[in-house]
Amino acid sequence: MATVTHRVSRRNFVKATGALAAVAGTLGGGTYRRIVSAATGAPVQPQSEEVKYGVCRMCHTYFCATRVHVQNGIVTLVEGAKDCDVNQGALCIRGHGLIMNLYDPYRLKKPLVRTNPKKGLNVDPQWKEASWEEALDLVGKRIRDILARDPRRIAIFTGFGADGSQYARLLAGALGTPNGITTSGSICSTHFHNFFGHGTMMDRADVEYCRLLIAVGRGTGGNFGEAQGTQGPFFRARERGMRFVVVDPRLSPEAAKADEWIPIRPGTDLAFFLGMMHVILFERKEYDIEFLKHRSNAPYLIGPDELYVRDRTSNKPLVWDMADGRPKPFDDPGLKDPALTGTYDVRGVAARPAFQLLMDHVQDKTPEWAEGITTVPAATIRRLANEFVDQASIGATITIDGETFPLRPVAINVNRGVTNRKNGHLSSWAAVVLCELVGAMDVPGGRLGSGFGPFNRPDEDGTVALYRGPGLQPGPFPWKFPPDSYDLASLYPHRHNIGFNVIKALEDPSKYGLDYPLELAIFYGGSHFNKGGTPERIESALLKIPFIVSIEATMGENAMLSDVILPEHAVLERHFANINEPHSPEMRPKIVDSGNIGLTGVMVNIPAVKPLYDTKNADDIILDLAEAAGVLTGERGLNGMINRQLKPEYRIDPNKRYNYVELLERRLKSVTGKGYDFWEQHGFELEKAPARESYNYHYNPMGKTRYVLYREVLKRTAHTIRENFGKLGITMPGWDLEDFLSYYQALPVWRPSTAAAAPAEFDLYAVVWRTPPYMFDLSWVQSNALLFDIARHVDPYQFVVLLNRSTAKAKGLQDGQVVWVESPYGRTQARVRLTEAIHPEVVGFPGGLKRSSSGLNPMALEGTNFNRLVPIDDGTFEPMTGGLDTAVKVKIYAA
Repeated sequence: MATVTHRVSRRNFVKATGALAAVAGTLGGGTYRRIVSAATGAPVQPQSEEVKYGVCRMCHTYFCATRVHVQNGIVTLVEGAKDCDVNQGALCIRGHGLIMNLYDPYRLKKPLVRTNPKKGLNVDPQWKEASWEEALDLVGKRIRDILARDPRRIAIFTGFGADGSQYARLLAGALGTPNGITTSGSICSTHFHNFFGHGTMMDRADVEYCRLLIAVGRGTGGNFGEAQGTQGPFFRARERGMRFVVVDPRLSPEAAKADEWIPIRPGTDLAFFLGMMHVILFERKEYDIEFLKHRSNAPYLIGPDELYVRDRTSNKPLVWDMADGRPKPFDDPGLKDPALTGTYDVRGVAARPAFQLLMDHVQDKTPEWAEGITTVPAATIRRLANEFVDQASIGATITIDGETFPLRPVAINVNRGVTNRKNGHLSSWAAVVLCELVGAMDVPGGRLGSGFGPFNRPDEDGTVALYRGPGLQPGPFPWKFPPDSYDLASLYPHRHNIGFNVIKALEDPSKYGLDYPLELAIFYGGSHFNKGGTPERIESALLKIPFIVSIEATMGENAMLSDVILPEHAVLERHFANINEPHSPEMRPKIVDSGNIGLTGVMVNIPAVKPLYDTKNADDIILDLAEAAGVLTGERGLNGMINRQLKPEYRIDPNKRYNYVELLERRLKSVTGKGYDFWEQHGFELEKAPARESYNYHYNPMGKTRYVLYREVLKRTAHTIRENFGKLGITMPGWDLEDFLSYYQALPVWRPSTAAAAPAEFDLYAVVWRTPPYMFDLSWVQSNALLFDIARHVDPYQFVVLLNRSTAKAKGLQDGQVVWVESPYGRTQARVRLTEAIHPEVVGFPGGLKRSSSGLNPMALEGTNFNRLVPIDDGTFEPMTGGLDTAVKVKIYAA
């Protein structure tokens, strides 16, 4: 195939290979041979076809198994594996784009070394091709020099693109730097309510039994960005009669298939949920009392300090037993009737149940109050709240595999459209509380956690233990000032990924107490440029790092600023595995029924073809870097860290160099007992739990654990932060401390969004969503000719901004007109498309990921850049989780 790239022009190659991917996928190998023959001028002889198993890896989940067809060493078709229960033979458009991921003429083909000392996104680096030995030696010398002085001066930046790597996130530990930082966190606040609600990273809806599914700020299919088996269960549920309601500022593809679309003003979801709560608690007055008393912490007594009132002997939270008229520990065997309301004297302290505090807060949050904030009619809120209770069937049960479960066939699911606001964690928490009010937590028909086996086990306070598995954690982490790392992590004890803080810290390290500079950065699989902030600001900050190394496949923004580029394989050339051990929290489609609810297992990507160019698997590059830096061997080196992932019988000699395939073989055997030969033949192996074991109620039924209605740990964290700053005599850098701490709320307490306080000239809200072709910043989807062709010619809502017709008329704007969209933080140019499918107060950005590197395929520069509008300054983002606020106020005017 390398010969082809030399024989045809780049433009014709893109066109021909795009046609190849599209046509071969529908018409088969004969048509493929004719196309290749026409494009290359050489006959392609028929040959028996090879079919190899793989894993898609074109989104962040990489749970979809593929079958890759190869003729004459050339990939002709990528299809979903029909025998895989996760994606059930389906692939989204990105999966079909794997062919162009491989044959992209803009791929990096050899290691590159900069010769121009001047840097910039639009500056010619004057690259010199280098051997791997030359490039690695150059990087290794730099790293060893810095390690001898101060390892903290090295940073390893990773993102969603590194999720398939076994070792990228271990490298920082081997180097001894605290700056192992992820750059993908601007949306990761979506996990926070699940950590507290279910003790898992994600949530899902059990549509096998669900009668009413309400999706708020969230897609359920292509716009959610996954093809992992969600559409079959969804449509089967719709055929069974499940009612589906979408609450969102835009009429999404999912909303178009809903029974009802409810447009809402961005950033006001919390008011909408509180209005529903008011109806349930004060008008309908019907909720799952048994669940609240015995399966939640609603009865826990709260003191004036907003913390649990605890037993002096056992330190366990107390509840008030109405039967005996005295406080008892929550797990007292003699506890008969826990109080949910009232005020009680406990050792001279006025204590109230957590449920009473919720009632007090919601009492005046009527649907009429919510209408004035959300623009959703009060009658709609009232009707939906009553329907939610009606369909919840409080008190109903169902028998599955001989076991009796509560049946609560309703679910409210939210995602980044709700969570990525400056009080987004409060909004998403309100959705969890609504499900708790009717007992629809981890039971058939309701809202489920993303893991089972069990993930609702109790902690020392009797409540669902916070998630402590792989990946993100809910905290609290130790608080420390000054912080150790450039993402300022220790100042945010419940943060997720807050890599955008690096930009501010690079601009002024002393502001945050950092007493060392960053001298070297290694980027892999993520980019600050694809999150908030203007490209110019990010570029200026990163240029303060003297030496940058990028593991890249295309000439993205990080690559353009780099001193050395180390090119990685395309997906179809790679070895990698998605390893989910039994009872792990992963491989959980977000819409489930009996066909996919209990899946876990292992999936292995087998290279479909030999590497086309002088590239390497990313994990081999990580091993090379560790060796060049002198931190590969020894128990404290990368090898020693790798050994911690392996069972004793499969551990490596820590003083030897292994390649990635050798290490992958040991990892697979350590988890499954099966070697690479098995996986090369079978590709994947899934385990399906019995139906009753797919619900966490099975593991901890009534009375065994309690769901968190009142998040007392956040109040404890707030007290700790205040105390620590007081001891040091300082305040939170860049924040008003009282404002910062006011977000640490145990209940979903209403507060207006920051955007609402923008100057009056900014009279609209800008919102962004994922689009099927362009999800996240991985697998270089924006340089993919096939995906671009689909987006350009099939989707009329790509590469534009959407504006309601009535709004456009009032502003004198026409369909197709070029405009500026400006926030208080930046502006971006776009072409307007008028539609009725969006809230009148909203400017909608489909995708909004226009790139900034002059080294990319020009198609990646198409469209608009939403991130220019999003602030990363202190005081502007969600202080609890670190999520960027993606509902900013803007104005729109003719360009």
